[in-house]
Amino acid sequence: MSGPPLVDYERFCNASLALLCTASPDGYFLWVNPAFEQTLGYSAAELRAIPSLKLVHPEDRAATVQTAALRASGLPVTSFDNRYRCADGSYKWLSWSATQDAQGIVYASARDITAEKEMQADLSRLARIAASTTNGVIVTDLAARIEWVNESFTRISGYSFAESMGRKPGDFLQGPETNPAAVAHMRACLASHRGFNVEVLNYTKTGRSYWISIEVQPLSDSQGCITGYMAIQLDISARKLAEQRIQENARLLTRMSELSKVGGWQVDLQRMVPLWTEQVYRIHEIEDDFELDLQAAINFYHPSARPEVEALVARAIETGEGWDREWP
Repeated sequence: MSGPPLVDYERFCNASLALLCTASPDGYFLWVNPAFEQTLGYSAAELRAIPSLKLVHPEDRAATVQTAALRASGLPVTSFDNRYRCADGSYKWLSWSATQDAQGIVYASARDITAEKEMQADLSRLARIAASTTNGVIVTDLAARIEWVNESFTRISGYSFAESMGRKPGDFLQGPETNPAAVAHMRACLASHRGFNVEVLNYTKTGRSYWISIEVQPLSDSQGCITGYMAIQLDISARKLAEQRIQENARLLTRMSELSKVGGWQVDLQRMVPLWTEQVYRIHEIEDDFELDLQAAINFYHPSARPEVEALVARAIETGEGWDREWP
């Protein structure tokens, strides 16, 4: 009966994507596989000629020596990270697993985690920015359940991190006057994993309504797979209140104009187009869709008044001078 085929260990080690090596008790490489050479850019001969500690980033050497001492005492190293200098002078992060035999020979494997470290650094910077911004920030999982909120979100909404954790924002922030169309748009974008920007009325923990401008973007992992969403919320309640007041004032002025039979107009000097209030249209008894230009507006005056009207309009355009006249 024949047994399982013998494994060609040398071929396996040379084909491995992991960085494999052996090292002497005094810290010199004895053997490295091709992945080691390809990752750091040195030849095997160059690596064997350099004390391995010299390749370690100066800031990581003390921890590396300490870990080597633990390994020499018989404790295997299952997860240790440090930076190794490449042939081009740059550094790469390696995550090590190693053991040592009775003769002090070290058997180790390493994995290049530079991209992961850079991503962690980016996330750390992003977290610091998110924590310090005055805008509310929400991070959710793929199902839109909250995983993290910053202090500004708590200040704006009144809900703490503990009260928000695991909940969907729409389930407790939206209320009776929240626009259903805006809610439907947000849900459709999330269902298709698309980002969006929308203005929506939310409610605080105490029930007070407030307006926010919310931008949501998908978050992806290193393979490009979407893992969740980040939302940036800007409180625009003051702007919305100002817009509401402007609209109310415009309605009031329109009503006052109707009651007093007073109209107003202005001229867009870039397009040389007159702009009338509704009451001017009513005074002239024409519809709002009347095709209007400057000459057509002047032609509503009596022929005897038109030369003076044209002259005063031209002078006002040239000098900014105003006038006060009565014309038929």
